[in-house]
Amino acid sequence: MGPLKGRLISLNDSEVYFWQFIKFLRKTKSPISAFENCVSELWEAWKDCRGKYPDQNAPYTSLNAVASNGRELYIFCHSAAAPAPHQSLFRTDQDWYSMAFARRGNSLIAASESLDEGKWDLLGLSEIVSSTIEASHIKTFRRRYQFEDGKLLNASQQEIAQA
Repeated sequence: MGPLKGRLISLNDSEVYFWQFIKFLRKTKSPISAFENCVSELWEAWKDCRGKYPDQNAPYTSLNAVASNGRELYIFCHSAAAPAPHQSLFRTDQDWYSMAFARRGNSLIAASESLDEGKWDLLGLSEIVSSTIEASHIKTFRRRYQFEDGKLLNASQQEIAQA
């Protein structure tokens, strides 16, 4: 965690992940790079402590997060391995480890699961959806990843057409 370690109030995994993300965001100035670095660093740390957890195959189940500065929105979904199927709370047709986003008029909404019966798009197991406001419309991209043991093997990006 570096100098941010002193900001931890607890060892809650979400709080540690938040400060890890902030550490990389300050270093790279890019939310996308920050999320990618979080995955890589967690897998590097996992190599050192894996022996303590012989029944575990990965350092986490999934890393899901939403970040925004008011003009940009980033939705990150990363599963360490193909998780066992579990249903979401509201939409039983959606798996619990995924993330969702929807367009409502000139807005983009992000959530851990679809929040209503309207049209929602689900993120893949290793994907970032990023949106920026440009002029009077929202420009949105999907960036899909292939990681292996925390190492980024490749990424592809495509723009999502306006609805």
